[in-house]
Amino acid sequence: MSNAGPLDLLLISGVRAADPARNLDGDVDLVVERGVISRLGKDAISAELRASERAVHFDGRGKLLLPAFVDLHAHVREPGEEYKEDIRSGLRAAAHGGFAHICAMPNTKPVNDKRSITEAIVARAREVGGPTLHPIGAITVGQLGKELTEVADLREAGAVGISDDGRCVMNAAVMRRALQYAETFDIPVIQHCEDHDLTEGAEDR
Repeated sequence: MSNAGPLDLLLISGVRAADPARNLDGDVDLVVERGVISRLGKDAISAELRASERAVHFDGRGKLLLPAFVDLHAHVREPGEEYKEDIRSGLRAAAHGGFAHICAMPNTKPVNDKRSITEAIVARAREVGGPTLHPIGAITVGQLGKELTEVADLREAGAVGISDDGRCVMNAAVMRRALQYAETFDIPVIQHCEDHDLTEGAEDR
C-alpha cells in the first residue's frame, strides 16, 4: 500500500448494497476514486485495480452499503443554546452517523418563526459545510399556538416544513388556517399530536 490518502483509490469487495431507488439489493464490488464512486457492480474491481499500489482494500463481506440517511426530526440548538449543540457539532454528528440531510426543528432561542432566523440558520450551515441542514419553521409565532407565522417568508428563506415541534396547535381554527397556508405554499405541516389539556401535570413513565 502506498502513502496515498485512504480515498485516493478505495476498493470494497463483496459488500451487500441496498438502494431502493435503483432497485438494487445484492452483493457487489465498489470502487471509490478520490472520494467519488466510479464503479459499482459484480466484479467491478479489475485485476489492474487490485494490483495498484494506490489501492486501499476493504473486505465488505457481512457489511451493508446504503444511501445516506435523512433525519426528519433533528434538534440543533443554534441559535440560543449552543452550549447544548450548535450547527457545526450537529452536522458533524450527522456525518458520522451516515446522514446527508437533517431537518432542524424550530425550538431554538429565539424560535425559528421568521425569515431572518431561517436565513441565518441556512447561512451558518453553508459556512460550516458537510451534510445539508433543512430548517423547519414554526407554525405559530413563538410556538405559542395563537398567531400564524409568515409561512411564505419562511418558505422563501429555506424552510422545508412548518411545525411547533413538541407543542400541539390546540386551536382548531389556527390549525385549519395553517393547513390552508401550507397547501398554498406547498409546504408540509408536522403536527405534534397531543391534547395538552389532558396531559397537563402528567409525568413520563
